[in-house]
Amino acid sequence: MGPADFVFQSSLTRKGSGQRELGDRLLLNGKRGAVIQIKSRTVKPKGDAEERAWIQKVTKKAMSQAKGTVRMLRLQPADMVSGRGTARSVTGDAYEWMAVSLLDHDQVPDAMVPTFEPIGMPALTLTRRDWDFLFDQLRSTTAVLDYLFRAAGAPPIALGDEPVRYYELAAADAAAPPVDIDTELVGPGGRRFSTPLLPQVPAGAGQTNTHLVIRYALEDVATSMLRDDISEYDRQTVLADLDRLPVGMREE
Repeated sequence: MGPADFVFQSSLTRKGSGQRELGDRLLLNGKRGAVIQIKSRTVKPKGDAEERAWIQKVTKKAMSQAKGTVRMLRLQPADMVSGRGTARSVTGDAYEWMAVSLLDHDQVPDAMVPTFEPIGMPALTLTRRDWDFLFDQLRSTTAVLDYLFRAAGAPPIALGDEPVRYYELAAADAAAPPVDIDTELVGPGGRRFSTPLLPQVPAGAGQTNTHLVIRYALEDVATSMLRDDISEYDRQTVLADLDRLPVGMREE
């Protein structure tokens, strides 16, 4: 699903006299958040027509559930627990949200493009294999979230074709000229580097152990004791800042 420090478990919040579950998972990093609704095919797949109808049905349900989750979080904060077991209060207005319908299905029919009504925020459908590809390729929650928001703004594609779209965008990034920056912000003595937002080669495929070193740094921050006025929110901020180091710059 992703690094444990950025994945938060579903929680229950009160609605009137009852309770309502908030998403299957929340992926939170920096100022962006994704509501992940997981839909699994638990019975033996049937014919293509039946599978298309089932996928269409659960996709619409997932998007409705994600919309409801964000609406509830904006009405009242909820205490969420990360995959590492740390708790934090999540306020809906603190994040830019998107919805992801994540399909765990081994036999998706060819050219299946689920449709759904707009839900007032970016939304995307992926297979579990697509999801695993993105994390294997980028090894950064920040980079994956940025990609998801970017892909959600593009025309929809067939389930299972996310690697194709990724490499098309990566090729476009590689051909784009570097964006100019204001070096006065960092002062003299530095060196400028330029790298595409999306690497064509999987992160960590070089000759160094850069990504392993960064993983160790994240692990140290995640497991360190908190002292004085340092809070779990502060810890999460530091983790997000470390993870924000651009993927293409990490080896350098």
